[in-house]
Amino acid sequence: TRLWFSAYRVDYRKVIVYWTTKPEVNIRYFVVERRLSNETAFSNRDTLNSQALNGFSNDWLNYETIDPNNYSGISYYRLKMVDYDGNITYSNIVPVGGKPGNNLLIWPNPSSGRFFVGISNVSAIKTIVIWNAIGQLMYKEEVNGRGIIEMQLRTPGTYMVGFVTFGGQILDTKKLVITPH
Repeated sequence: TRLWFSAYRVDYRKVIVYWTTKPEVNIRYFVVERRLSNETAFSNRDTLNSQALNGFSNDWLNYETIDPNNYSGISYYRLKMVDYDGNITYSNIVPVGGKPGNNLLIWPNPSSGRFFVGISNVSAIKTIVIWNAIGQLMYKEEVNGRGIIEMQLRTPGTYMVGFVTFGGQILDTKKLVITPH
C-alpha cells in the first residue's frame, strides 16, 4: 500500500488528520494514533475501515478524521494500518503545533546544539536551510518525505531556519538559538 499521511490544526480545539492511498493492498482498517509532547506513548484516537473492496483498490482513496485536541504543545500523529492477515504497519510520524497555521516547528528552542525540525505537510517542503546571523549558509538538509528531522549545530549563536518548497521559494523562516554547552 502506498500512503500519503498528514495532519494540521484547524483551530485551538481540533486537528484534521488525513491520508490518501494508491494502491491499497489487503488493508482491513486504519487506526489514527496520537502522542502529546508531555506523554510517552501513542494512544488510539479513531478507527476507520478501509474503503477498498476486500482491502484492494487501484484507485485514489481519501480518508479524513477530526481529532478533538486543544493541547497547546506539539502533538504527534501516526497511522496504524492493519491488514486482513493481522499484520501491522505504521506510517511516518507527523508533528502538529498548538496554534493554527503553526505546521513548521523547531524544538527545543533555545537548544544546546541538538534539535528537531517538524513538518506537518511534508509534500510542500523539499529542503531545510540554516543561515547564521550574517546570512551565510551553514547547513542544508533534504526533507525526503520525513516529518521529523533531527539536526545539530555545534556553534552557539542565532540562526534562521528556512523551509524551501519544491519550486525553490522560502515558505517560512524561524529563528533558532544555540546556547553554549
